[in-house]
Amino acid sequence: MIPTQREEPGILSQPSPSVGNPSRRSSRAGRILNLVAAILVFLVITGAAFLLFSHRVDNLYGGIPTGGPDGPIKTPVTVQSQAGGLEASLRITSGPYFLSELLGVDVTLTNHSNKSFLLQGFATDINYCNGVFSVTAASGGEPHYSFPVDIGFMSCPFAQTELDAGKTLIVQGYVPLTKSGQVTITPEARFLTVTKDRYGNEVTTTGSSSLNGHWPVIHINVNAKIPVDRTLSLQQQGSQITIDAPASIQSHLVYFYSVGCVGELGTNGKWTPVTTHTLQEPGCSGANKHWSFAVSAPGYAIVSGEISS
Repeated sequence: MIPTQREEPGILSQPSPSVGNPSRRSSRAGRILNLVAAILVFLVITGAAFLLFSHRVDNLYGGIPTGGPDGPIKTPVTVQSQAGGLEASLRITSGPYFLSELLGVDVTLTNHSNKSFLLQGFATDINYCNGVFSVTAASGGEPHYSFPVDIGFMSCPFAQTELDAGKTLIVQGYVPLTKSGQVTITPEARFLTVTKDRYGNEVTTTGSSSLNGHWPVIHINVNAKIPVDRTLSLQQQGSQITIDAPASIQSHLVYFYSVGCVGELGTNGKWTPVTTHTLQEPGCSGANKHWSFAVSAPGYAIVSGEISS
């Protein structure tokens, strides 16, 4: 006869401490691992999103060092020249000048002769693809500043402007200073000549003017450091950019941008006045959108950034 084993209460109703409950421990470890993984993914995503713009904030001026303050902007500098009945004047923002500064530029052309002249382009913005005037900031040296917005391809239809006797053209625009040292600022216009071929048809060709070699010129010295009181800043919130600028120049802020995505490219192609203190991301219907932008005001450093989505 086999004796019957008595069952002590509370002994066999719980698992042995030395063995434990494998399924419960595994479930708890899984939850911990999932929580850690979720936290790591969140940190990676937010860190990447932060670096996407914050890296640009740290390098908005392309690594150009800052120097002492320049103080308020003074009276613009103006030079004039005359030749063959034409008078030209060039006016730019006052100095001191520095690398990455945006110059405000005015070009005036007056016809004192008794005949009219034909010029190529519209009497609108300076350095625009079909503008009547171009202004160059030539010579200079290192260090240099690379303009941060890729203009890309622009379609520029042919245009022409007639300057009648006794009339004046006045065009305003902007020129970034991309070289340091001694820089020469020079305006130019493209004059046209209209002739007739042997069939009596009018033919328009590039001509010359008495101002060739006589345009007004301004020589400036461009400092390699940005004055601390001539800088702006940008703040990002989603796809909206807020411009932080002194109240005295907020009405003079201008904006240049390009945007691209699969199968579509776009740009404003020129410095455009900012009507509000925020920039909205331009529309682009394709995927992989990339928006690059630059903001400044005459006499201030160009500040820039880019967003990809």
